[in-house]
Amino acid sequence: MKLEPLELPAEFRVLTGAPPLAVYQYTARPFNLEIGLEWYAPGETVDQVVDFAKLSSQISRDGQVVTDANYFVKTKGRKALRFTCPRE
Repeated sequence: MKLEPLELPAEFRVLTGAPPLAVYQYTARPFNLEIGLEWYAPGETVDQVVDFAKLSSQISRDGQVVTDANYFVKTKGRKALRFTCPRE
């Protein structure tokens, strides 16, 4: 008997991060279920991502520029941000 996905008990829904596509209730024994699954091909992820960046510049009276940069970085396997400033 096919049920709506939200009819699945909450304790079963918390066991997975993905919402159920279909829910079935079996009313007779034995519970024989045949299903075919195919996994997505694994993808490549970048080592570092700047999640948020804030730049603020101040110009002094004699024309010097000071720029403060704040970065919120997500990294995979690194402890420091790898960063290269452009020439101009």
